[in-house]
Amino acid sequence: MYRGGALCWFFCLLLAAAGCTPASDAAGSATGSTEVEKPTLLQTSCRTMDLGIVLQAGSEQERFELTNPGSELVRVTRVSSSCPCLMLEPIPLEVPPGGSLPVLARLDLASEPQFIGGLSIAVAGYTPVGELAFNLTVEATVRQR
Repeated sequence: MYRGGALCWFFCLLLAAAGCTPASDAAGSATGSTEVEKPTLLQTSCRTMDLGIVLQAGSEQERFELTNPGSELVRVTRVSSSCPCLMLEPIPLEVPPGGSLPVLARLDLASEPQFIGGLSIAVAGYTPVGELAFNLTVEATVRQR
C-alpha cells in the first residue's frame, strides 16, 4: 500500500459498506460516530455516497441532490473536502426555498497514481458568511490496475 502523497490520504479509511446511505437512515454523524451533528441549512439525498470500486489513478463521479427545506434562499460559495481529489460541481450554487438542485461529486485520483485502498472523504459546503450549508461523506475503494 502506498503511504506517501497528499495529506488527504491520512483521512482514508477501509470501507465496509456499499451504495448511498439516505440521510434519513444514517445513524450518527457523516463519519459514523455517535456525536450529535450540527444542523445544516440544506438536506442531502445521501449522508454517505459510495462510488464503489475505482481503479488506481482512475476517476469516478456520481450525482446527489441538495434540498432546501427552509423559507430563504441558500447560497453555497465554498466547499471543503478532506481530499483535494474530490470536487463538487456546480460551485457556487443557489437552492431556492423548497427547491432542490443536483450536484456532481467528481473523484479524480490522477494526482495520486500509487494509492490503493479505501477512501472516506468528508465534504462540507458553506454560505458566504460561513454557515454550514451541508455535509456528507464520499467513499470509494481504490484497486490496483
